[in-house]
Amino acid sequence: MSLTVYKSSAGSGKTYTLVKEYLLLVIKEPYKYKEILAITFTNKAAAEMKNRIIQYLRALAEPTSTKVNTTVLKHLLPVLIEKTGFNEEEIKQRAEKVLGLLLHNYSDFAIGTIDSFAHKIVRTFAYDLFLPINFEVEMDTDTLLAQCIDLLINEVGNDNDLTKMLVDFTETKTDDEKGWNIESDLFKFSSALFKEESIIHLEKLKNHTIKDFFVIKNNLIKNIKTFENKIHEEAATAHQFIKTNHLTHQVFYHTDKGVGKYFENLFNKQFDKIEPNSYVQTTVEEDKWLSNKATESEKTALLNIKPQLQQAFINISTYKEQHYKKYVLNLLINEQIFNLSLLNEIKLTLEELKKQNNLVFISDFNKQIADIVLNEPVPFIYERIGDRYKNYFIDEFQDTSLLQWQNILPLIDNSLSEGGFNLIVGDGKQAIYRWRGGEVEQFVKLPNIYGIERTKLIEERENSLKRNYIEENLSNNFRSQTEIVKFNKSFFNIIQEVFPDSVKSIYNNQEQTSSKEKEGGLISIDFLPTADDVFDNYNDITNYKVLTTIQTLLTDNFQYKDIAILCRSNKNASNIARFLIKNDINVISSESLLLKSSPEVLFILACLKFINNVDDLISVYAIYNYLKCNAKIAKPEEQANISENQSILKTFYSLLKQNTIDFHRDQLTKLMIYEQCEELIQIFKLNNRKDPYLIAFLDFVFKYSTKKNNNLADFLEWWDKKCEKLSITTPEGINAVQILTIHKAKGLEFPVVIYPYAKGLVRKSKDKVWLNLEKENIANLPTTLVNISEKLKSTDFQLIYTEEMTKSKLDVINMLYVVFTRASERLYIFSEQKEKEAKEINNISSMLAYYLEKRGIYNPSVYSYLIGKATKHSLKDDNPQNTNTYVDTILSDNIKRKVLIKSIFDNTSLNEQYEENILWGNIFHSILAKVNTSTDVEKAVNDFFTNELFPEHYKNIINKKINNLLSNNLIKPYFAKDLKVENEAELVCENGKILRPDRIIFNENALVIIDYKTGKINESHKNQINEYAKALESMNYTIDKKLLINISAEMVEEVA
Repeated sequence: MSLTVYKSSAGSGKTYTLVKEYLLLVIKEPYKYKEILAITFTNKAAAEMKNRIIQYLRALAEPTSTKVNTTVLKHLLPVLIEKTGFNEEEIKQRAEKVLGLLLHNYSDFAIGTIDSFAHKIVRTFAYDLFLPINFEVEMDTDTLLAQCIDLLINEVGNDNDLTKMLVDFTETKTDDEKGWNIESDLFKFSSALFKEESIIHLEKLKNHTIKDFFVIKNNLIKNIKTFENKIHEEAATAHQFIKTNHLTHQVFYHTDKGVGKYFENLFNKQFDKIEPNSYVQTTVEEDKWLSNKATESEKTALLNIKPQLQQAFINISTYKEQHYKKYVLNLLINEQIFNLSLLNEIKLTLEELKKQNNLVFISDFNKQIADIVLNEPVPFIYERIGDRYKNYFIDEFQDTSLLQWQNILPLIDNSLSEGGFNLIVGDGKQAIYRWRGGEVEQFVKLPNIYGIERTKLIEERENSLKRNYIEENLSNNFRSQTEIVKFNKSFFNIIQEVFPDSVKSIYNNQEQTSSKEKEGGLISIDFLPTADDVFDNYNDITNYKVLTTIQTLLTDNFQYKDIAILCRSNKNASNIARFLIKNDINVISSESLLLKSSPEVLFILACLKFINNVDDLISVYAIYNYLKCNAKIAKPEEQANISENQSILKTFYSLLKQNTIDFHRDQLTKLMIYEQCEELIQIFKLNNRKDPYLIAFLDFVFKYSTKKNNNLADFLEWWDKKCEKLSITTPEGINAVQILTIHKAKGLEFPVVIYPYAKGLVRKSKDKVWLNLEKENIANLPTTLVNISEKLKSTDFQLIYTEEMTKSKLDVINMLYVVFTRASERLYIFSEQKEKEAKEINNISSMLAYYLEKRGIYNPSVYSYLIGKATKHSLKDDNPQNTNTYVDTILSDNIKRKVLIKSIFDNTSLNEQYEENILWGNIFHSILAKVNTSTDVEKAVNDFFTNELFPEHYKNIINKKINNLLSNNLIKPYFAKDLKVENEAELVCENGKILRPDRIIFNENALVIIDYKTGKINESHKNQINEYAKALESMNYTIDKKLLINISAEMVEEVA
């Protein structure tokens, strides 16, 4: 059928269009859903697309008066009737059928991310791709990379070449005053290993050894020295003539800026000044050698040596013309040669580590596939997929990388050859993911294939695209009010004037119209000072401006949840979030969603750290402070202060005991990590309300313990590395201002958008770039990584520098486009006052000023501009009714123990085996711990059965057993009324060991120690109670008796 491409602007309904085309196919042929593969770039977008399709099908199949259904029936249904020829009833029946097919065959509902698609291919054909069949997908590249660097550094002293390279690298860093710690530098530049362009270039270096790089470096230095020596030699000749004749710079044309200073600079080996300025050029070209300050004798002397100076300049210029480009390139390569060699070594180490652990990175998938599809007309790995899928839909195509598009091409080519319908949707103006490989040029140039080496096969595929290519444009804006649509149209039409023609096409056809229902809209642009009478810096002024704007919005009927603050960096987002929180503004930000921002999560972690290490007193303080601040310790001012007591652990346990907190570290150490967390939640009563942070934390703990291990120390180390990334999803329905980065805001819309800190220079988006050196014949080096700097302009790669700076400016403009098009009613922009003498449009402030100048409304002395009119926000219930049921508490309990007890009750006779079973001892211990006198037995038994999964008919049996025990004349006195009793008191020894006697009775002059036992009493039981006595004696207590109560025999034995 066709390859239809929608190149449309923000808010025009691109996702709606994709869903509409999907429904057109499946309404015509319900079983067609199995033949459609839809690809997008995030799991969230894939889930949203699936949800939208299901929603629309349900609206068509079951028309009711909901907001979604009304929209579908009003806008989508007429289109389906027109395009399919079916009547409304037929469409209803077919939608119902498709809905049933999708829900009953959900695994065939093929909508997913491009990474999941590549994973599926690689997994299916692992054997053909020479991969281990049971490989694991590794997404945690940072951890593995850190491991590789550790392995590399550990080889220092064993591998002489590697040792020398690392030593030289460290010395270079210290010479540049960048410090000697190299791990962070190695980690930073090694992240390039996972970028598409790096994978291709590093493949060319895989056979290079460290010895090869030393040879390359020596050749580079040799070439650099040859050039510098030649220039220095010519400059020295000229300098000597000048010196011999006692001439100063004042004699020459333009004195200190003249040719005399030029020769002196080169003589002093300041080779970065080899390019002559205009005065030097005028001296030689127009024969202007003398200054007005020269005496007659100086003039005569200079004119006498002029021929020699001219010749020296010509020699320098000629040599520079012939060799300077290569010299600068050698300098750039030499700057990064250590990095390049170590990058190659880290790559080799990484490959070995992946092989040992059967790992494959997601970044590897596209390269694995590309190696095959690039050279085969009908790639074998696609044979099965080509037979299954006949239609391909690609969303957000502007963010597709070169390799990703290259890998999908054969499938679309095959689909087109069989008459399939294919759809591509995108917006080049929203291409803000170039840093991760997105290439907008290939979207702009469709149907031409961009950035791939031209081969006969590629040309055939390109011709297929051209034959079937249909370009569409969505011209309506369904998101924003009229004034915002007009502003965006005029702003980007004007700003694109600063672009070269090569990229202007991205902003062609961006005009949109809005409906009459969306009249209104406000744009506010403020140029804020860097300091004023109240605040001494721009950030504080901006923060206060944001605060007052939010307060104004609230008076105009907006709610917090209607407002989004978009920032370019996490640092700015964090800054504004902290300020607003201090000023009592409800905020949701990426930082506030991190698990580590939850006091309860940090409290659980402090407990885990203490369980892991009894000497971790910092964690003890953290536990104490949380309990104190959250009123879980009653009247802390009346109790011992933990920070002032010499025996910290004793004081800590005393505080817990006084507040009836049943925390026993030695018992918790015996549990699995997840069980420890659940037990802690119960002990400290953190499960009495729904806490999304704790729930998410438990999920991460569970995943870690099932996928990795149950070692607590390992988990805590893993947490320290991951805590900056682990977060909860944004809770729905919270009335709070959203603060997020521009990248995370893509695809979203808000009634109000505030863009603070809209300033800063346009800087290059990438620090380094790969150069193909195969035609350069540079020191046997086929490719290299160099810094992006103005030096590149002096090489044969100047076009790469120019393109990169142009793309960096485009990145900024695209970021602005994403920000400005998120707003539906109001847009607030807080920039910085423009510098008076700024001539170049190289920052956001100058762009805004340039736009206002072109509109004829800019005044340098006016700093606030309003476009449109502020109107009250219309209050309406735009929240769909939520029919979901939520729990109010965290369902946390010791399920493992309950299941174990239930199993034993089902299979064990109480009367026959309880004496020999440790579990029965635990049951009686748990009940007797709540018994002070015999009158407490019934309540203790009832409480126990209320909280545990025991069959009810055992209650009477256990109740009777305990009452019989306590009525024994030998035991009865120790459960009488008016006794001072401590059950399961914790004794903290000097060495930190914790002991827990079952019962201590305080008489006037001495203590009675009681311990319960089931089964036969043996020597270890006696040793244990003696240890209790010894610990109490060390606390200056006198021991009267030590009694072992045999529960099963209902006997008492006194221990000597």
